[in-house]
Amino acid sequence: MGYSYSGLLVGANTEGSIVDCYTDGHVSSCNYTGGLLGFNLLGIIINSATKGEVDGNNFTGGFVGYNNIGIIKMCISESNVSGYYFTGGFAGFNLNSMLSSCTTISNIEGIENTGIIAGFNSEDLHRIKF
Repeated sequence: MGYSYSGLLVGANTEGSIVDCYTDGHVSSCNYTGGLLGFNLLGIIINSATKGEVDGNNFTGGFVGYNNIGIIKMCISESNVSGYYFTGGFAGFNLNSMLSSCTTISNIEGIENTGIIAGFNSEDLHRIKF
């Protein structure tokens, strides 16, 4: 179990691109935990998918734990997600970021700010399926 910034593919992504990636497994951390990546800042993620178990405390998402000023398009999360605060089937916390043409097929358990798509969202969601 990690403490912060944990994902099956990447812990923290800053201004990087992730394209055509897939993960399948279990990730567990206290903060910023996601199936594909734990934290995304100014990054672009396209056509990627994750499947498995995601367990965290704060900012826990089936695909990404915390997405800030990022772009995520055509991605899929098929995860069992368990967290405390800001828990989402796709994103735990989506701040000033675009989610477009994404799908989540997730089971979610959370205590506060829990949602099938995101525990918290501040932007428009485009063509999201659940």
